[in-house]
Amino acid sequence: MKIALVYDLRAEYLAQGYSAEQVAEFDSIETIDALAAALTRLGHAPARIGNGRALARVLADGRRFDLVFSIAEGLAGRSREAQVASLCELYAQPYVFSDPLTLAVALDKGAAKCLVRDAGVPTAPFVVVAPDSAPPELPFGFPVFVKPLAEGTGKGCEVSSLCRDARDYARAVAGLSARFAQPVIVEPFLSGREFTVGIVGTGDTARVIGIVEIVLNAGADAEVYSYRNKEQCESFVTYRKADDTVAVRAGEIALAAYRTLGCRDGGRLDLRCDAAGQPHFLEANPLAGLNPEHSDLPIAAALHGMSYDALIAAIVDSACRRNGLDTRKSRPATPTRAWVPVMHAASADRADELDTLDAAEAIASALEARGYASEILRFTPEASALERLAAARPVVVFNLVEAIDGRSEAACLAPWHFERAGLPYTGCPFKTLATTASKLAVKGLLAASGIATPALGDHAQGLVIVKPVWEHASLGIDTQSVVAAAEARRLIAVRSARFGTPFYAEAYIEGREFNLAVIEDARGAHVLPIPEIEFIDWPRDEPRIVDYAAKWQPDSARYRNTPRRFGLEHREPALAAVLTRLALEVWTCCGLRGYARVDVRLDRDARPQVIDVNPNPGLGPDAGFVATAAEAGISFESLVARLVESAGKACRAAA
Repeated sequence: MKIALVYDLRAEYLAQGYSAEQVAEFDSIETIDALAAALTRLGHAPARIGNGRALARVLADGRRFDLVFSIAEGLAGRSREAQVASLCELYAQPYVFSDPLTLAVALDKGAAKCLVRDAGVPTAPFVVVAPDSAPPELPFGFPVFVKPLAEGTGKGCEVSSLCRDARDYARAVAGLSARFAQPVIVEPFLSGREFTVGIVGTGDTARVIGIVEIVLNAGADAEVYSYRNKEQCESFVTYRKADDTVAVRAGEIALAAYRTLGCRDGGRLDLRCDAAGQPHFLEANPLAGLNPEHSDLPIAAALHGMSYDALIAAIVDSACRRNGLDTRKSRPATPTRAWVPVMHAASADRADELDTLDAAEAIASALEARGYASEILRFTPEASALERLAAARPVVVFNLVEAIDGRSEAACLAPWHFERAGLPYTGCPFKTLATTASKLAVKGLLAASGIATPALGDHAQGLVIVKPVWEHASLGIDTQSVVAAAEARRLIAVRSARFGTPFYAEAYIEGREFNLAVIEDARGAHVLPIPEIEFIDWPRDEPRIVDYAAKWQPDSARYRNTPRRFGLEHREPALAAVLTRLALEVWTCCGLRGYARVDVRLDRDARPQVIDVNPNPGLGPDAGFVATAAEAGISFESLVARLVESAGKACRAAA
């Protein structure tokens, strides 16, 4: 089945300036990777769409899926969790999980408790306080617990939420309503055991799959399953399988509340016992987290013997039955299409690494569009993981590993492991990446082949540029990187200490800059149309360099003022021919394969000097290599397919 994955990726919103707390309910790339991998293992074809706005564009363009599997929380509004479901209903698109009414009601804790209470399901009394309202007299005594009305993941649940007197109560109401710009809900603090209950299915077919007791460890926020405790659950929380009489009663109450609220396919409900040991409904989570190691629902399933794949299969099967889809088709024994995993080792710490994650998403979608089965995987050198990958017999591994544990010099270990496991992969081989990882080593190779490259700082006169030895992506390069040769040693020491990686200096070439994209096919290596980097309205006192901001900060003037200009082949054919021959010489000299980029500047005598060689350059949607391919009439889908096909042939030839 073709299943659209819809989600809010935490890293994307962090990169836009949202705080960690604001995006706490959003998902990590590890969660999306795990969910896509599980669906692929179950025989489905997951297509990574992105957030609700992305789905809106896709549906408006007429694209349809067997199911939409959305875990998108939405960014704003009391009914934010219902946005994707509403969109699916607008376009008559079948989807997984609850309908818009249930999703909206469940997010509003007061509305959910009203329905559950009126159905006779045990829940503690409560009061909802509107923003800017004076805290009312409470119909129950202290202590009380105060939390935002429409948040999840423990947001706003903290030690100060537990109020033991009127002063604490007034302070908590004012603070939380102002901080989250929404009402707060106040209820008696239930001092007994706390449970979370996992459920799958719909209506009469819904069933409890696991009851877990939340036990707080030493050092945790006392008495409260807080945001801090949830975010650091590995240290502060023990999840204990619960099957005693009280736990069974909690499961019965949870199932009754689940059915009362009209939850579908799967979800999680939270309960807490009063001082007498009676469980009470707290809240429902019809869009429960699905990280296999960190989220409560998969933890509950695992503690009761249900694998992650089985959990996802149960959720999808329920959605299939509701929508009249053939459940036999929801679980084919094996994938029916050629499989190409996209492998990376990036985090979301830097803009250039976020670009790798964006590239992985785009490549996986392009592969799906070209008829491949694809999923995004995080590279690990563990033998067992590589053995499982090899056993799955991928056509090719799309290698996007640019650093391992933050070390660019270690990126060559990925193809080394691929080669040992007999896995074909895209891009340059281990030997090439090992010898070109260091810019100093590259300069040695070029010099030995008679290819001009800027002199090292010790032999340079005038201005030099201080660059990292191992890192690409202009990391550590800014307008202060160009200094007089006499200042180089000091700046090298400063930058090396700041970034934790060695830097060096080479002569600064002030002339025109070109990025030469080279791609390989059955006929050999070819240079794509040559873009020149222009420096528009550049300050006279600043060096003309493509620094980190110019590459990765779209809101910066440097980014806007360094556009690419094509058409060199027509304007200056002789120069284009010289640069083309130079790029192919570098390709041979460095032992490049698949695709690469060669950066060149012209010195004062208009002679080209190679300033950088980038094997396996970035393939993000906005990357220069992708733009250059488009100029050559190669769509992104065609580019991805071409790299996969050439990689398969090259690896077979090498074997």
